[in-house]
Amino acid sequence: MSYGLEVYDVDGTSKVLSPNMRFGTLLDFATNVNLAQGQTPTIPEFIDFPMEMTGVSPSTVAIVELSDGGWTISAEYDERYEFQSDRIRVNASVVAFYGDIYILRF
Repeated sequence: MSYGLEVYDVDGTSKVLSPNMRFGTLLDFATNVNLAQGQTPTIPEFIDFPMEMTGVSPSTVAIVELSDGGWTISAEYDERYEFQSDRIRVNASVVAFYGDIYILRF
């Protein structure tokens, strides 16, 4: 027999470490992504990450983009990210992107 304590966020569904600290969970990722905005027909303008979207929103997710030029982390205020009913779509920015994309939920 084992015992433990589970702490939930105020929404009653998200397990957290403490009231002010959430677990981070990798929801999905893609490596060697090549995106460009209308520059060439052979490079896509977006990439989709299909997933169960219950509890997934711009305020609970961070999208990390890693490339040779550095990294960015965003989701809540970036209009390139579309939170649809069954997927997150990452659209190309004005500048072409080549690198890795990670979607984390907190």
